[in-house]
Amino acid sequence: MVTPMPLLPAHSAPPVSARRTRISPWAFPIIVFLLSASMSFGVYFYLDRQEDLEWRTGVSHDAALVTTEIRDRLRTHAQFLRGVRAFFVASNSVDPHEWKTFTNQLQIERNVPGIQAYGFAPMIASDDLPAFVAEQSRLAKSRSFKVAPLHSTQRIALPITYLAPDTAQNQATIGYNIYAEARRAEAIDLARDHDDVALSRRIELVQENSQAIRQAGLLMVLPVYRTDAPTATVEERRKAFVGVVYAAYRMGDFMQSFNYANSGALGLRIFDEDSFNSERSEQSLSLLYDSGTAANSEVLDTREMEFGQRNWHLRFSPLGNTERRQGTLSVLVAGLLVSLLLGVVSRMQTSFRERAERFAYAMTVELRLSEERFKLASEGTNDGIWDRNLETGGVWHSDRLKAILGFPPETDTANVDFFLARIHPDDRTRLDAAVKKHLQDRQPYSVEYRFLNGAGSWSWYRSHGQGVWNEDGRPIRLVGSITDITEQRSYEQKLEHFRNFLATVLKFIPHPVFVKNEKREYIAVNAAFCTLIDRREEDIIGKIELGKTPMPAELTNRIRGMDDRVFAGAGEQIEEHALPLRRGLRTVISRKAPATDPDGHPILIGTLTDVTELRQAERERVTADRQRKAILDAATEVSIIATDVNGMIRLFNRGAEKMLGYHAEEMVGLNSPAILHVAKEVEERGRILTAELGYPVEGFEVFVAQPKAFGAESREWSYVRKDGSRLTVNLVVTAVHGDDGTETGYLGIATDITERKKALADLERHRARMETIIEHIPGGVSLIDNELHFIAANQELKKVLEFPDELFASGPPSLYEVALFNARRGDYGPGDPKELAMSVVEKARNPTAHLFERTRPNGRTIEVRGTPLPDGGFVTIYTDITARKAAEAELVRHRDKLQELVVERTADLNAAKEAAEKASDAKSEFLANMSHELRTPMHSVLSFAKLGEDKARMLEQEKLAHFFHRVHQSGTRLLGLLNSLLDLSKLEAGMMTLYLKEQDMATTVQEAVAEAESWAATRGIHLAIHPGGAKTRLAFDATRMGQVIRNLLSNAIKFSPEGATVSIAFADIRLPRGRRATDPEEVPALQIEVRDQGMGIPEAELEHIFDKFVQSSKTKTGAGGTGLGLAICREIVHAHRGTIRACNNPSRGASLIVSLPQDMQLSS
Repeated sequence: MVTPMPLLPAHSAPPVSARRTRISPWAFPIIVFLLSASMSFGVYFYLDRQEDLEWRTGVSHDAALVTTEIRDRLRTHAQFLRGVRAFFVASNSVDPHEWKTFTNQLQIERNVPGIQAYGFAPMIASDDLPAFVAEQSRLAKSRSFKVAPLHSTQRIALPITYLAPDTAQNQATIGYNIYAEARRAEAIDLARDHDDVALSRRIELVQENSQAIRQAGLLMVLPVYRTDAPTATVEERRKAFVGVVYAAYRMGDFMQSFNYANSGALGLRIFDEDSFNSERSEQSLSLLYDSGTAANSEVLDTREMEFGQRNWHLRFSPLGNTERRQGTLSVLVAGLLVSLLLGVVSRMQTSFRERAERFAYAMTVELRLSEERFKLASEGTNDGIWDRNLETGGVWHSDRLKAILGFPPETDTANVDFFLARIHPDDRTRLDAAVKKHLQDRQPYSVEYRFLNGAGSWSWYRSHGQGVWNEDGRPIRLVGSITDITEQRSYEQKLEHFRNFLATVLKFIPHPVFVKNEKREYIAVNAAFCTLIDRREEDIIGKIELGKTPMPAELTNRIRGMDDRVFAGAGEQIEEHALPLRRGLRTVISRKAPATDPDGHPILIGTLTDVTELRQAERERVTADRQRKAILDAATEVSIIATDVNGMIRLFNRGAEKMLGYHAEEMVGLNSPAILHVAKEVEERGRILTAELGYPVEGFEVFVAQPKAFGAESREWSYVRKDGSRLTVNLVVTAVHGDDGTETGYLGIATDITERKKALADLERHRARMETIIEHIPGGVSLIDNELHFIAANQELKKVLEFPDELFASGPPSLYEVALFNARRGDYGPGDPKELAMSVVEKARNPTAHLFERTRPNGRTIEVRGTPLPDGGFVTIYTDITARKAAEAELVRHRDKLQELVVERTADLNAAKEAAEKASDAKSEFLANMSHELRTPMHSVLSFAKLGEDKARMLEQEKLAHFFHRVHQSGTRLLGLLNSLLDLSKLEAGMMTLYLKEQDMATTVQEAVAEAESWAATRGIHLAIHPGGAKTRLAFDATRMGQVIRNLLSNAIKFSPEGATVSIAFADIRLPRGRRATDPEEVPALQIEVRDQGMGIPEAELEHIFDKFVQSSKTKTGAGGTGLGLAICREIVHAHRGTIRACNNPSRGASLIVSLPQDMQLSS
């Protein structure tokens, strides 16, 4: 048997006999009690400090975890925004369909939780907003696009254009101008100037308008720049800035997406420094988030976190379940009781005191040393330590293990079944197998499993174990430790999710991207790269060459050379290649840059930009430049002069040479356009600009000051030719800008307006003359152009229609403005004034001649007479006929009186009428008989006269032949008169029969025209037929209607001057069923209009020329005629139930118009 060696030296205990002689029997018990009580108090205070330290250490640890979790989440979101930015940068243009496809693949609810919405807001200049809104409305289709709010002081706007997720709540932000609000604009400016993410101050999201409980909002923005612009300096970044990608947060929802921040262990309040980078005394804090902590709660820990140009203060306070445990008090009570018991026992066993003291002292020292070792070992690790007895099933473990597993101190965990029952069923088999294998092989084991912790949730733990065997080789104990790896597992899962997320972003970036290793093998490519080279991903990964067919050696060497330089540390390499791909030769820009993989190995990341179309466009631009130069040289009537910013001429086209007499060689690079101007004009313009702009303007600056400020200026100048002569030109000077927006020069285009100025002066004189004439016309006169604007109105118009001077004060008003004024004062009756005014305008768009009367609300009656103008627009005369209407009313009263007298005379007149009709019938019958009797001898006279003329000419007796010719002419004229009399008498007597047949009137007209063409040609008169698409088939007597057409053509030819045109036009019209205008109903009819260019017919004679033996006063002498032709035409037309009338043409000449109904009954 091994006897343990004493731990203390022998002389350390005093002799027992000595103490007995000098110390009372109660002294030792009292001393024992006091020492034990002191130790109890010492242990109590020590454990209390340790517990407080451990508790505060745990709080600090949890605060660090929460802070790290929030910072890592924000960094993940920032990286996510960089992926979204890459999507927009890599695409020339993004349409809604591409955006939807891209966002559907991201699945932010799983990959990047906590974001309320994200999207893209482009920068739009205020001048471009209307076109941008129209384009977005066209793309949106199902909804209108509106940008708001807008401030007149802002020259740019950043409206939200692309948004995800596409929820109804988020849709309310489409079109919202995030640059219109100061806090959002501050974050955007910071992000733009620093080329990094920026967080806003506390804001309220637009989505909050639909929320019952409002939360503080936050915006994270990342700038987007033009890919072809430098961004090294702040100024360059501001010029290249084109918009932002952003993420919007509701702080309450954002914080709910965290694990540690919502574990309930600590209360959290987040403050934002409103005055970041100011002195601490000047700083003010704005509350972003409060988990529900009481305002007066103790602040256990404070952390500061800088991110996105902002500084956050995280203040941690205790919650109800985080108060310190008071377990050490029981240790004190137990220690005092033990001290008292020791005192009593020591009194009872004084005889064994020396032996007990030595034994107690040795055990105390050994125990203390053991406790110190174990305590140091336990405190030196964050793991929980356990010891399992395989024989009894009992378990001992450290307090740290119980805390790791989440159980309160009072929980009984001393049984192995308690632990084994809470291991996840899927992991229990793996644990049992590991323990079994360990007990067999006696090698330490390590296994990971899920355990149902004290909070009721599954956590991950890693357990290390080592067995203890007895002398017989039988295992009797297992000793080991447990480590909480939940956070590690969570980070590993997040890392895996993030890797998948980055792979998804890479896959859907529309820009071809590839990655190579040191062996020059492709280890990653995206879908755009596969699409470009037209190969599958599995056919590329692991390969060095892209295709089965080797590329040209020169191209292969260039590509390998780029790879070698990148891996050699030369930095980013950019080259342009012509790649022979399956779909043809494609020109690409290859960019390659060095990087490092997660294992620290060097890799190469490259992109390909297909610029085939761009290079083609550049070639086309060169061609266009050549064409433009050819066009400039061809513009010989326009002077085109271009200068640099200093005024030196750089372009002088042929038009300028022709206009000014200089050669381009004399001007380009040698002179300024100032030598082409009159010095006094330039000096006078300089004085005006100096007064307007507030700084001296002289020399070349006179011509470009306005274009610099407004882009272009159009002005009249006097040019001086090389020979000293002058001309007036209209000069348009435009500022020319380069791709970066800076001015590179100026372009001046001049047009010679000397003749135009003279014409305008003549036009002004004519206008003044016209206004004088209009002012002296009795009645109100208005002239309206084809754009429905008043171009002239006399004072009488304002007087008749009672227009106020204010209506014309700012210049000639539009017809709509005048109509709206009339409608508002009731001139057009009841109704909406705007609708009434628009109806007037719509009628005026297709003006026709009109005459009507209108009674104004004041009782005055206005006659309105309007006529369209040849070049568009119309003229209208307004006459106040109130007095005339009163006179007409008086005449009506007199007419009624006279009508009574007329009735009395009607009977007498009827009798006289019957007698006259009988006389007319007798006359017609007499004329018919006499005409027939006279025609027979007349034919004989004509025959003998013709025979005598022929004989005289054979005998060469010209005088006699002339007499016979005169006799024949007179006889022919007399025979025509007799024929006309006979036809007229037959028509009036009702003896003429019409032979109606459905046929084409155009054919009859063409035959008549053919007969008259030879006669018309002798006078140089042109005959024209205009069908006009009219329906010319109808029932008529071709012989009689041919007679009518020939008569009308004959008159038109006779009364037209030499070289004139006689036209016949057809038209479809509607004709009253009777001949009177008051007859009810209408029937379709054919209108035939014969138009000449003669002297016309007096207005008073238009109806009388159809009477028998009546001729126009303008044609009684000259052309001749019997005055029966038109009377016969009228009777023939009336027999066809048609009408015939005459009218004067607007320009000159007269028209005779025949209208025939198309429903004539055919004759049997």
